[in-house]
Amino acid sequence: MNTPIRIGVIGGNFASSVHVPAFKSDPRCQINGIVASSAERSEKLATEHRLPKIYGHWKEIIDDKEIDAVTIAVPPSLQPDIAIAAFANGKAVFGEKPLAATLEQAQKMHQAALNASTAHLVNFNLAALAPWIKVKEIIDTGGIGRLSHIVVQYISETPPNLLINSWRANKGQGSGTLYDILSHFFHALEWYAGPVNRLSASLFSTLKNNPNGDTFDIIGLEFASGIPASITVSRTTLFGMGYRIEFSGEEGTLILACSTKDIRGFQLFLGTRKSKQLELISALEKPNENPLQSRIEAVSILATRFLDWIETGIPEVPSFEEGLRVQRLLDAAYRSNEQAKWVTV
Repeated sequence: MNTPIRIGVIGGNFASSVHVPAFKSDPRCQINGIVASSAERSEKLATEHRLPKIYGHWKEIIDDKEIDAVTIAVPPSLQPDIAIAAFANGKAVFGEKPLAATLEQAQKMHQAALNASTAHLVNFNLAALAPWIKVKEIIDTGGIGRLSHIVVQYISETPPNLLINSWRANKGQGSGTLYDILSHFFHALEWYAGPVNRLSASLFSTLKNNPNGDTFDIIGLEFASGIPASITVSRTTLFGMGYRIEFSGEEGTLILACSTKDIRGFQLFLGTRKSKQLELISALEKPNENPLQSRIEAVSILATRFLDWIETGIPEVPSFEEGLRVQRLLDAAYRSNEQAKWVTV
């Protein structure tokens, strides 16, 4: 493509700190402007990133004929209207996870993407990391034999302001631990093991200041193949150990673990009946001193796929189809928690 792909950025926090540098890393695109929560904030960020245009409202970006695609990083309850309007104007959309606050909203977004026939990706950035991709390769090539079960744990200490005085703590805006964290795991686990057939979810709050925001979740899954899995997430554990995902197969075990705030710090261990021990097979020699840089690098991988799709017309993943599938699982988890029973997806 001789002319650059012109990008408009919608969002003032994660969009500015991660989306902007991630897209700037690809020479095929140019970022024309940004809109944040206020005109003052938009002007500040445009100056900071040396962007030529400042917008007063997201609709101005959508209507701008000099914008080919938008990146969106706003609360899930706000994302559907923006994405649907962008598709209606023929623009490609790079969105955040989860797609929306409700399944109905996500379905409308997915349909709008299909109607527009333009590129659309969702920022499930953990699955773009090299160790996560290596797990997929080993499972698919029979490196641990047939999968028998999967165990996921994410134990962390999240800053209280993100769990109490933030949209991230508000179920009505599409957040809480289920939407914020479990959406990543739902996407990755179906990527590894195929579609989930049914699930059971118990969602708890461990915060007196926010009794309605889930911070401790326990999920049981059964895949269509019959494989079971469990997910346990805690966001209020002092000195939490971080991520640990164990894939048990008939011939071996894979363990994906990270105990640092740097998501590039994942280590991958493999043990088989033949080796008779766990061996470290993938690890970074030197994680980034700034954990945010690792997020930028992960998102840049997906940004490249998004730009590839725009340039070639060949679909990439994770698209809004995968985003809608995750939304179905999130919706099923809420229904399971409310009904206190297993729910078929």
